[in-house]
Amino acid sequence: MGAGARGAEESPDRALRVASAALGAVAKAESESALYQRVCALLTEEAGYALAWVGAKQPGGEVCPVAWTGDGSYPAGAATRWDEGPRAQGPTGRAVREGRTAKAVADETSYSPWQEAARAQGFSASCAVPIRVGDAVVGALNVYATREGAFDADEVRRLEEIADVLGRGVELFRGRAELSAARDQLQALYDASPDMIFVHGGDGRILDVNERVLEALRVTRQLLIEGPPEATISDRHSLEEALGNTRRALEEGSHDFEWEAKRGDGTTFPVEVRLRRLPGADPTRPDVPALVAIVRDLTERKRFEAQLVESSKLESLSLFAGGVAHDFNNFLSAVLGAASALEPTLEGDERSAFLRDVIDAAQGARGLTRQLLAFARGGASARGTFDLGPLIHQAARLTLAGRGLRAELEVPESLWAIDGDRDQLTSVLHNLVLNAVQASPEGAVIRLRAENERIQARPPLEDGPHVRVEVSDLGPGMDAQTLARAFDPFFTTKREGSGLGLPTARAVVRRHDGDLQLESAPGRGTTVRLWLPALEVRPPARSASAPPQRDTSRLRILLLEDEASLQRIFGRMLEQLGHDVVTADHGDEALEKAAQLRAAGARVDVAILDLTVRGGRGGREILAELREALPDTRVVGTSGYSDVDPSTVPFDAFLPKPFTLGQLRRILRE
Repeated sequence: MGAGARGAEESPDRALRVASAALGAVAKAESESALYQRVCALLTEEAGYALAWVGAKQPGGEVCPVAWTGDGSYPAGAATRWDEGPRAQGPTGRAVREGRTAKAVADETSYSPWQEAARAQGFSASCAVPIRVGDAVVGALNVYATREGAFDADEVRRLEEIADVLGRGVELFRGRAELSAARDQLQALYDASPDMIFVHGGDGRILDVNERVLEALRVTRQLLIEGPPEATISDRHSLEEALGNTRRALEEGSHDFEWEAKRGDGTTFPVEVRLRRLPGADPTRPDVPALVAIVRDLTERKRFEAQLVESSKLESLSLFAGGVAHDFNNFLSAVLGAASALEPTLEGDERSAFLRDVIDAAQGARGLTRQLLAFARGGASARGTFDLGPLIHQAARLTLAGRGLRAELEVPESLWAIDGDRDQLTSVLHNLVLNAVQASPEGAVIRLRAENERIQARPPLEDGPHVRVEVSDLGPGMDAQTLARAFDPFFTTKREGSGLGLPTARAVVRRHDGDLQLESAPGRGTTVRLWLPALEVRPPARSASAPPQRDTSRLRILLLEDEASLQRIFGRMLEQLGHDVVTADHGDEALEKAAQLRAAGARVDVAILDLTVRGGRGGREILAELREALPDTRVVGTSGYSDVDPSTVPFDAFLPKPFTLGQLRRILRE
């Protein structure tokens, strides 16, 4: 070490100035590497050492020079290691590996890998001091002198103090880097959050918001921060209420509640607010963040909850409708069965016209129960081939009756046949005409058109023959927003509407593999178009009054029916058709009588089984046992639940209640 270095060793004041300057370097340096470089410069320029460099510990065993002052060729070519081998035995390697200060003179054997380079530089001794960050050694501070007697105890202590300052400075920089990274990550989460985030001061004033707030409220950041607090408070709430929530969160640490937020355009929407007190919050300093509010838009959740409530109502309605339809169909079965059985006996009698009215009314009532189930439960289709024209005329006649409106119909007699559920499609047509009537002013015209159309490449319709029906009104029409939601369940613009008419109608049409579309504009009325797949033939002619002919064959029939009145009526209908009847009140009795008939050698041609029996087993439950007892018997299922899907019932045929004598005769013949 030169004279300057000796002076530094002998002057405590100068040594203190170097240590103090090292502390100042920590405060002024902008990075870890800049701190290393500044301390190296202090050691050469202020303390007079020949060379100073900092080596960073590498995972692979190397010690990599990261800063130096003086001739940089020496540290660059030192190739020092800290793990093992000759180049790990010098002061730098030992300091990093062992975590303690190490010294050496150029003539020592352990210094042999660097002796030639050290002599060329005039170095006589070196000292390496470990640099610690916390408990971990991250590198070494290396200092070189040209004097053999350098690095006594006081000098080493000063260097260790400087290395300690370096370690604390590095720890500070790394902590700042971690904080900066964490802050950047939090900022990214803050900006990307799907929820609205507000940062409030101790007085409740908004200090900052994320981008989601600006999107949801449709306001500027300036308005939220500088504008009146009432700007985002709906009329349902007050500023005092908002401040009360803030005070509660500050006192208790958190507060969750539902709120109604207001957008910049005055519209409102429901939100959930979660207020949380921030660490170190000081209500006396309104300019310092004290609360964070996480606000979630509840619009979709509230809509979903409302739909769940409506679905629950529909489920209750479906259970009620099923029971009512069953009991009502039993009453209708008695009326329709008895009337249809009586009709042939009054042929030519003037009273037969009244009886025909009774039969028509009962069949109409049967259609009502099917419509109810189709509405509430999507009841299964009772399909058949028929002409849609009479249904269109009926919908117009019944819906416009007693109203100051008139209908213009264009329904050709050449319409192709429809294969579908007459009752469900009748309900659809009535609904569409009723919507047109309710939208039309007094004296207006409702137009109904139907025509055959061959569809090609028009999804969701399949290619082929269809019947198209149009219902048009001259009402106020719908704007684009209303039109887009017309088929949403529970959406309605009518004060007394349920919002289920159009969705149900389209569901029925699509179950028939058809489609239903709307065309509307404000001031231009509305046109509803529906397409139904068709058979490219005319429907078969129907005779409404031709009495059924008696079947000359004689069958033995086992009848399971728990309603006494229906059992009597059905039994008489079967006897009127010329058959022998054995009756049973419940499933077990039917099995007993089947066993008795088989034991007596009597055949049973047909079993007619009611699917549901009160207080006992019905047709579903005994079917397997009955087939085992009477393997050659044809089994017909029957039920007052008119939403039963015949394809799921493992019977040879299915006869829904109520039914006429002609329908009973046809089932037995088939």
